[in-house]
Amino acid sequence: MWGDSGGDNGGEKNSAILDVGPRTARAFGKKIAAARTIIWSGPLGLIEKPAYVNASIAVARAIAKNHKVFSVSGGGETVMFLKQYKLDKKFSFISTGGGAMLDFLAGKKLPGIEALK
Repeated sequence: MWGDSGGDNGGEKNSAILDVGPRTARAFGKKIAAARTIIWSGPLGLIEKPAYVNASIAVARAIAKNHKVFSVSGGGETVMFLKQYKLDKKFSFISTGGGAMLDFLAGKKLPGIEALK
């Protein structure tokens, strides 16, 4: 249930936008179709409520359709979402560590890894 304004707030005026709108999801889809590497950490909407999963599903399906992409998804909530919609196997790699994954990819030192050295 997407609003016309680009985001979805359940049709209520002056309330929080709880999902990315369809125009934005389509724009993301076009970029995803051309991408060769995608790193995704965090769902796009309030996925705990079924009315606000549309954009996350659209993005996950766009990533799954791109057979030339190396796709990484991180974060427990995102991984659970992908598993719920049976899209987890469509990604090259998934990690339950969202913020830690992004820090690692950015070259930051992680305390757990440092302790192992």
